[in-house]
Amino acid sequence: MACPKEDRDWDAELQGWTISFDYRGFQFGNVFLAGDAGGFASGLTGEGMYFALISGRDVARKIIDPNYKCKGIAQILKIKRYHEKTLAISTFFIKLLRSRSNSFFKFLLSLAKYKWFTRWLIKYYG
Repeated sequence: MACPKEDRDWDAELQGWTISFDYRGFQFGNVFLAGDAGGFASGLTGEGMYFALISGRDVARKIIDPNYKCKGIAQILKIKRYHEKTLAISTFFIKLLRSRSNSFFKFLLSLAKYKWFTRWLIKYYG
């Protein structure tokens, strides 16, 4: 939904679009993909800048040295797998609980006051 023109200081129309997070690989012969183009964005959070920077760096190194092992890409793919599992579990619980899903998410948020839970979140999702 666009902002009414009187509420903004510019003449451009705001638009949005979905971001692909369907990772299918980053090297296709001599063509390399990085960032959103490579499906490196998180489907859970929508975040993609960090993944774009890391994948771009590794792609550049891979172009320079074809034997380079893309450790950064391996790490962000590990984080993406955690995000995708969480998204799938959340979707399952939303469908299962339907009207009670709000209570479920309030419960999850209440866990944030415990240090062990926040450490776990940072370890697997940070």
